[in-house]
Amino acid sequence: MNDQTPTFALIRGEQPRRATKTTATSIAITNEENNLIMDKYDFYDEYEEYEARFQRQARNERRQRQNGSRKAATPAPVETVETVSPELELDPFAFDPTYMRDKKEDNQERTWVIQHLQGFYEEEYITDVLYNVKSGKEASVYVCAAHETLGAPYVAAKIYRPAIFRSLKNDAAYREGRYSSREQGLRAADLLDGRTARAIEQRTGYGKQVMLDTWIGHEYQMMRKLYEAGVHIPEPIGHKGHAILMEYLGEGRTAAPPLHYIRLDRDEAQVVFDQLWQDVVLMLTQDVIHGDFSAYNVLYWDGKAKIIDFPQAVDPWYNANGLALLERDITRLCQYFARYRVVGANGAPPDALALTQELWTRYLDNDL
Repeated sequence: MNDQTPTFALIRGEQPRRATKTTATSIAITNEENNLIMDKYDFYDEYEEYEARFQRQARNERRQRQNGSRKAATPAPVETVETVSPELELDPFAFDPTYMRDKKEDNQERTWVIQHLQGFYEEEYITDVLYNVKSGKEASVYVCAAHETLGAPYVAAKIYRPAIFRSLKNDAAYREGRYSSREQGLRAADLLDGRTARAIEQRTGYGKQVMLDTWIGHEYQMMRKLYEAGVHIPEPIGHKGHAILMEYLGEGRTAAPPLHYIRLDRDEAQVVFDQLWQDVVLMLTQDVIHGDFSAYNVLYWDGKAKIIDFPQAVDPWYNANGLALLERDITRLCQYFARYRVVGANGAPPDALALTQELWTRYLDNDL
């Protein structure tokens, strides 16, 4: 236990206990070191599009030189967003959702939705797909009519797109030490054969498919773990292939908006900040750092904030980037709520660097 008074109240009420781990030396962060850490990630944010374009061009030029051809390099093929797997046989009479029913012919998106959600229909999780409430480069979210056994009128189905890998910045920083969703405490890196490991590093078609399966399974396992620990997130319901079924926050076509688009009064903002800070701490007691925490990844509905999007979440005991990712998450949290002039337990505005140092030290000392 540390003798010094905490800078901020980490958890109010009874605190969950973590399994005993070997105590490590805490790491102090200076402002200069902090800037270096954060710059490493900002680089990818700024140059991601240029880097992807340059790598495709360089790869094609190398192939042209190796083949001795004078033909212009062929541009890399563009991935189709809604790709239907030919090996999956669809029974249109078994699952005929109302979503885009009037546009059946040559409707690739509808076929794509049926392909990924038919399994949930067959296992009586959903009875219909109603509308699309979010379409992004990583995934689309659909409102589904829930089966009566779930006790709720709606559920949300999140279907990932292969293009997720173009939007993940410096994904190697997140993949380090990652566990496979199907393994019992064994690191995925220790279980991959040489061919699969090379395919992942070289981003071949096969490697991308393995990565996609791992990322989606990883997010679902993180959600189950955190929901059971009491973190405020949508309840995860099921996972099949590229789709995750979860609690729907909203009413009909009106989905819960991201916190970024909500204007809170000061008292309400203080309550939400306290809750989200406690969630950050509680996640760390479960050896989880979100890794992409922001007001865009928090949904707000009926006075409650719930954190979403966990494919990049890391375990800091097996990922050397854990401290930098934790600091970035806390910095974003404090920066967003600074506009509302929230305060910490000591009555002063929360200091992201001080909070990170204290929280990390207590985590390493097994004192959360």
